[in-house]
Amino acid sequence: MKRFVTALFALTFLLCLSSAAAAPGSASDPLATKSYAEGTFASSAVSSGSDKADAALGGVYDSAAAALKSGYDAYAASAGTPAKAGYTFLDMPSGGAVKLGTGASFFLTSGGARVTVASGAVVNVSDGTEVASGTQLAKDTRYFCTESTSASFAATEPSAAGVEGAYAPSGGVGAAMTAYSDVTVSSWFYGAASYARSRALYPDSADAAFRPGEATGRAAIVYALWKAAGSPAASASAPFDDLTESWSFAPVAWAAENGIVEGYGGRLFGPSDTVSREQIAAIMYRYAKAVGRSVSQANDLSGYSDASVVADWALAPMRWANAAGLITGVTNTELVPRGTATRAQVAAILARFVGS
Repeated sequence: MKRFVTALFALTFLLCLSSAAAAPGSASDPLATKSYAEGTFASSAVSSGSDKADAALGGVYDSAAAALKSGYDAYAASAGTPAKAGYTFLDMPSGGAVKLGTGASFFLTSGGARVTVASGAVVNVSDGTEVASGTQLAKDTRYFCTESTSASFAATEPSAAGVEGAYAPSGGVGAAMTAYSDVTVSSWFYGAASYARSRALYPDSADAAFRPGEATGRAAIVYALWKAAGSPAASASAPFDDLTESWSFAPVAWAAENGIVEGYGGRLFGPSDTVSREQIAAIMYRYAKAVGRSVSQANDLSGYSDASVVADWALAPMRWANAAGLITGVTNTELVPRGTATRAQVAAILARFVGS
């Protein structure tokens, strides 16, 4: 009997070894084996559980989104304001504002803005802190209006911002222009590009591309200033013979008549010649005088390592432009006065000047 039991035990052990080597879930692998539990069964259970969790979470999300949209619609109807569950991007001139209520968000993409909280609380979503009334807002940061909140978000300079929820615009705020193919809402020059396009500051403003990094020619900057000034007429034609584009005739004639630009001598203007940052400062300095702006502001430029490179004729204009916030350093320590002024930089300078 003992010998029979020993033989039966040995046979059972061999069968277990063969079962362990079999494929999990096969006819020769019992369902309760460890290999099956850790393999096919566990994997299937996790996958099934994950699918059910995703479905449940998706249902909760859809329900919350529907409730949020319903709330936005109800708030918009009662307040008589537009509303959208998703960001609407706006161009905000200096002084323009949007009034937001409970559940709405504000997202500054370019320029500057300040919040005034009349009631409730506005929260910085990035760190969860409450924002005090009168705070200057950070770019690329979402600000959320909590329960029973009424707050106004006002641009301190020409800006671009996204608004989610119900909003009431004032002061010339309007929908952002369709983005150029090479400009996104996260571009530092988005607001400047939108400003330039909406006011047709460049002769090719309606083109599909903005070409932000392209150097600005002398005739193009004069055209932009002329448009910003309201396209005034000159009493005489331009005293230059090398103007080849018809769009440049009236702007250059006006700028020359008002002492904003000068030629090279020999009746040459150099319309396609690129403009440096210090030349832009000088042009803006004369433009400010021509339109009756004060140019008494002046910053000490000694904090820039390349301040000594500024030409003597451009020093006063550059000190004024820096003090007025029109031309700041390319970095904290470099002014790069002789660097090329790009289309994006010129548009930003004009937006700041008009907005100030």
